[in-house]
Amino acid sequence: MAELFELHDRARFEIEGVSFGLSAGKMHDRVRHSFDAFHDVRAKSDRETALLLREREIDIAVDLKGFTQEGRPGIFAHRGAPVQVSYLGYPGTMGAPYYDYIVTDSYLVSPENEAFFSERIACLPDSYQP
Repeated sequence: MAELFELHDRARFEIEGVSFGLSAGKMHDRVRHSFDAFHDVRAKSDRETALLLREREIDIAVDLKGFTQEGRPGIFAHRGAPVQVSYLGYPGTMGAPYYDYIVTDSYLVSPENEAFFSERIACLPDSYQP
């Protein structure tokens, strides 16, 4: 993921990271420096974090954890961004109206199973994994 963040086209996109996990180690430092701005929200509530996203005028928020250990889908329930996306960490539907899209591939979500997802499907051509 660090390389994925680093390779974003900065002429077209400004990317900000929001972290509520551990904050130590070389990989954390690399990831932290791959963003234009980085916010440690471990001490903030879900509501406070969503308000931060609104204050920062984030257009698209991407949840990389979903329903996994230490995930915080409550941030998304407070609708911090106009477009909210589930990607990578939890490869199933979030089943919630506050997730607009899921980034996936046709192996993970076959066309016949798309109807079981509450999100719109953004299907990558090969693999959804970086």
